[in-house]
Amino acid sequence: MIIDLPGVGESEQRDEEYTALYRRILPELDLVLWVIKADDRALSVDEHFYRKVMLEYQHRVLFVVNQADKAEPCHQWNTTSNTPSHGQQSTIEAKRSAVQQLFLPHHPVCVVSARTGWGLDMDSREAAHSASACVE
Repeated sequence: MIIDLPGVGESEQRDEEYTALYRRILPELDLVLWVIKADDRALSVDEHFYRKVMLEYQHRVLFVVNQADKAEPCHQWNTTSNTPSHGQQSTIEAKRSAVQQLFLPHHPVCVVSARTGWGLDMDSREAAHSASACVE
């Protein structure tokens, strides 16, 4: 079963509601995909929520940086080969590194473009499988 939970940062009131929701449902979850947009630099709300609510469950969290095709310079995605440009690849690696350093995840950070299908390869599937196997 897949459950899509609301993201944080909408408002303080909503974050309090979501904190209660997450605390109630987290013990039942085998795997949490924490999706971060590749072009979003504002991670402080995510960081605060993760440290406040998620640390106990960090072994169940797989960070996924999505929308790699929108990474700067955003109009340089190679549509022929469906790959990031060299400039985008640098931005993507910087984002992966930032997420790694900020959240200190238990599992590798995956980077994908759900729109183009880029990154939805064996490595991402293996990371998800590995993360879910850790909690069994």
